[in-house]
Amino acid sequence: MGVRVTATAPGVVKLFGEHAVVYGKPAIAMAIDKGVRVTVERQGGDSLLVVARDLVVRGVAIRVTGGSIEGSVIDGPQLAKLASYALTALRIVSEGYGGDLKGIKVTIESQLPIGAGLATSAAVSVATTVAYAKLIGVELSREEVAKLSHKVELTVQGSASPMDTATSSLGGVVYIKPGVELRRISAPPRLPVVIGHVERELTTGELVRRVKELYSRHPKVVDKIMDSI
Repeated sequence: MGVRVTATAPGVVKLFGEHAVVYGKPAIAMAIDKGVRVTVERQGGDSLLVVARDLVVRGVAIRVTGGSIEGSVIDGPQLAKLASYALTALRIVSEGYGGDLKGIKVTIESQLPIGAGLATSAAVSVATTVAYAKLIGVELSREEVAKLSHKVELTVQGSASPMDTATSSLGGVVYIKPGVELRRISAPPRLPVVIGHVERELTTGELVRRVKELYSRHPKVVDKIMDSI
């Protein structure tokens, strides 16, 4: 077991089927060359500390002592939620493989904007899962990381497809049909992609809920749209 481990995970862009995949339709997503770096270390004491410090994700320090959360959130509630993915990843790995969370410090460094559709939460979940597992001496396969990280997103969001966590875990371009097939597919070696950031923050959970409401009102129309995707 080490005293400090760092892991990185890429962000993700959705090429086809971003919302359709939640309803069992196939989707294709691609990892990008920007992502998240998570360092997990033992610092002693009884607290579990999660810190986010970089140019994109600023001002989060959350301390967990005796099961209660204390901390300061300077840039809004989305950043506190980002830290909750790291906390949940730690707990899920600890429950599955053992390990004491007391005295653990997690530092999140991100190149990705929050709430911009680039799978920041998935990347945090993946990188934290890998780093903490290695810290306690557990080597996980990419597929195992994908499953555990998807469980993290399900726990935090209540509803989530495996698309983002699978793509961030496996890398490259990934074809996903929930419950049926999950595999990397070939793509041009240097596929140019232009990503626009409009600086409007929305959480995945919120967007999924909106689509769900629309689907409940107009199921036939939405089904046709998803099938065409």
